[in-house]
Amino acid sequence: MTEICIEVDDRALRATLESLLTRVNDMQPVMEDIARALRNHTEDAFQDERSPFGAPWADLSNVTKAIRAKSGHWPGPILQVTGSSGLAGSISSAAGADWASLGVGKEYAATHQFGRADNRFYGGPLAPIPARPFLPIDAAGNLPDTLRNEILAILTDALGS
Repeated sequence: MTEICIEVDDRALRATLESLLTRVNDMQPVMEDIARALRNHTEDAFQDERSPFGAPWADLSNVTKAIRAKSGHWPGPILQVTGSSGLAGSISSAAGADWASLGVGKEYAATHQFGRADNRFYGGPLAPIPARPFLPIDAAGNLPDTLRNEILAILTDALGS
């Protein structure tokens, strides 16, 4: 009877897997890079006055323009009249070993992200606030392609180096 013996040298595979395991055991730096990307895309929305998906924000209403002109804030950037104490200044990001997050520290953030059709101007007439999305996620939970690709590149780099 003929005997066949096959020997597999898996040292290179084992070394690669060991290296991969070492990298994924400490994902905090990777998560910090992802959190920074989330924050940067949000800050870009404020700077560019457009949603992270590229749609320009609605212009300010004539009432808002008049109020700003009286207070010396006209012209001024949309959603940023209060500077670092306002909406744009309240954006924060954080990361842990297996998570990255983006937060907004103002309770009125949802009004500006999604709009508010039933808004009343100081209890008076109806004064709807249009949506001016600044968070890099849409209603369906999708990220803008540029951000998704950036996150994939961060992960690919982390896992491939």
